[in-house]
Amino acid sequence: MGTEVKISFADVEQTLNEMESSGQALESIHVMIADDNQLDMADKLNTINQALDDIIGSYQSLLLNNKEATIRSVQTMQKTDEKAADAIQFSD
Repeated sequence: MGTEVKISFADVEQTLNEMESSGQALESIHVMIADDNQLDMADKLNTINQALDDIIGSYQSLLLNNKEATIRSVQTMQKTDEKAADAIQFSD
């Protein structure tokens, strides 16, 4: 096999941290309507805001789970790479 996979572990970690920071920075905007004539519209906006809050929470949780899975995968790849390098050195 002539294909080589190179991973810059520092770049992966930096990108994951940036993704996590971006995900944590997400917030929904709550609009309050005080006029009683627009109560139905206010109720609909509150429902939409709640749905948005739920989506943001789910997205942040998924982002965190994906970050952790990526870290585990990169660590496993790094350990495998080290073991392969050690095996090559022993066989020389």
